[in-house]
Amino acid sequence: MKRATKIIIVTAIAASTLGGIAYAKSGCGMHGPQQVVRGLDLNEQQQANFQAVIEQFRSNRKEMRAQHQQRRDEMLSLLNSDKLDQTRALGMVENKTDAVKARAPEMITTIAKFTDSLTPEQRQQLRERIGERMEFMHKRMRHFGAGQGYED
Repeated sequence: MKRATKIIIVTAIAASTLGGIAYAKSGCGMHGPQQVVRGLDLNEQQQANFQAVIEQFRSNRKEMRAQHQQRRDEMLSLLNSDKLDQTRALGMVENKTDAVKARAPEMITTIAKFTDSLTPEQRQQLRERIGERMEFMHKRMRHFGAGQGYED
């Protein structure tokens, strides 16, 4: 696998994991991002970089949630019609995808600033914790039925 592909994959995994962590920190009852960085012995600059990641995810999430009711109402109106307006439904999906794409470069830059500030040992610990978290979530999703028929 090419190095650029590996970097993109790792960045995507880190972004999605840190996004989930930031979401958890914002009040959904989970332990939050501090669990993942606990024991990494972050210095002040690393803490500031990590806090920037959290704030970026919160900001993005807040913007997306602000449009939630409107998207929900539009989806319900599509489903209430006699025939599904496929063009309009696809447009809704594309609008949301475009919004995520527009935020992605800034989010990736913020994550990179944090991860690049870590020592090799801290980065290794972070990878291990994220890997453990991903494994836990994978098992949990399978336990609750998401991914029925999915085989490892």
